[in-house]
Amino acid sequence: MKTIREIDNISFRRLAYLLIMIGITFALDSLFNLSVVYKLWPLITASLGMGLLVIFIRRQDKKILIQAIGEYLLLFSVLALYCNFNSWHQLKFLWPFFVLFLGIVFITSFIFQRKNRFLFFLGFFLTWLSVYFFFLIFLGHQVWWTIFIVIGLSILLSIKLL
Repeated sequence: MKTIREIDNISFRRLAYLLIMIGITFALDSLFNLSVVYKLWPLITASLGMGLLVIFIRRQDKKILIQAIGEYLLLFSVLALYCNFNSWHQLKFLWPFFVLFLGIVFITSFIFQRKNRFLFFLGFFLTWLSVYFFFLIFLGHQVWWTIFIVIGLSILLSIKLL
């Protein structure tokens, strides 16, 4: 393990510049009463998600859990950023995105590990399910019976695509 003196000074300089920039941003937000910084908190989760994805890409042994968590955090931060600048009350219509995010994560997990077909089926099913929930939200609850058609189509398409 390296001591502090052995670590490259460039890393410390980058950290110092980053902390100074964060401090200046908070100071400007506080002094001019901009109230913008609190709306940008999803960028923290986005950077954490991107960091996990970079770790996943650079590692020799690809841990699929690192990829899944990083991807979900990245997708969630896009939705949270949208809700911060619009209204969080819109989540009563946008909540199927959480199901869609899980579907996307499972499908990309299957792409990186072609071993488990169940990941593809589950991702495909969750994606269809989120589309179905959007369908129900915007068209009404009188079409509940279509869930059986959606499930049947997802099974047939996942068998055909694999």
